[in-house]
Amino acid sequence: SQEKVVELLLAHEQSDVLDRNDCNISALTYACEANDENITALLLSHQSAGPLEEGAQMEVCESVSEDLLSPEDAAIVEETTLELRLSDPSASSLKCRLLGLSWRGEAFSGTDAARDSTGVYLWAASVITARWICEMKEELRGKSFCEIGAGCGLPSLAAMAFTDAQVVLATDSFKHSLENLRINMQLNEGPATSGRMQIEKLDWTDESSWPSAESFDILVGSDILYDHEQVDSICRVANHLLRRAGGKFLYAAPPHRDGSTLLISSMETLGFKHEVREAPERFYENPLPSEQQLEMYLSDLAGRDCLLHTFSR
Repeated sequence: SQEKVVELLLAHEQSDVLDRNDCNISALTYACEANDENITALLLSHQSAGPLEEGAQMEVCESVSEDLLSPEDAAIVEETTLELRLSDPSASSLKCRLLGLSWRGEAFSGTDAARDSTGVYLWAASVITARWICEMKEELRGKSFCEIGAGCGLPSLAAMAFTDAQVVLATDSFKHSLENLRINMQLNEGPATSGRMQIEKLDWTDESSWPSAESFDILVGSDILYDHEQVDSICRVANHLLRRAGGKFLYAAPPHRDGSTLLISSMETLGFKHEVREAPERFYENPLPSEQQLEMYLSDLAGRDCLLHTFSR
């Protein structure tokens, strides 16, 4: 039986029910999604399902929907809150909540951002961008900052907590990402940062959802391009939102995403100057309390292949 197979697997000393596969989903999440109470109970009884190491908390939710038509209809079946240290050991850490959803379909679908569920996870490019933002503290003083396709919002959280940016706006269009952004903001607000960050829905393909023209000095995106059909929307959003005098679009991503070359040429056609460099080696340092958590939640950081693009007016 399936239960017997699970029991045999759990008997192995290296079994970990919280370990995630390449799709960032754990055995515990799969059991919840299958709505199998017996196997879920077996997994929860295993020692690896106990409290995670210091810096992370997990809750497994009971509500699971089947035969979903959209990831927006999915239930949250797993919650993890990580603590990340982006700079030197003496600096404060940031809390970042990630989600597991009861959605078994594609993580994204063409240019439909409302169906893009990738933002409920944490990706290496987001850590790289957040560290980039921390090192731009002086440049961001008094500036207006906006992140598009923010997902968990780590770069925006870094701008709120570690810079003196006058305005910090984190945007997304996926329902669960927007709700999670609000929680992540609340997890990191303090007396000095309360009220400094805002959350808004922004759909690249829907101009009615865009803030006013020339509203921002700095626009940020972390690995948000994975289909060449998205390029036009991203460029139009950047051209609309950035100030004509000195506006900058900061974009961090691996080098071979579909549409990367087109993004560069399209932004240059709009009059932006383009500069690119490799992310410094220090940006790849483990931000989590342990190597185990790094392997579990940010394994793509080991790729060390992120490029930092600056598009400036």
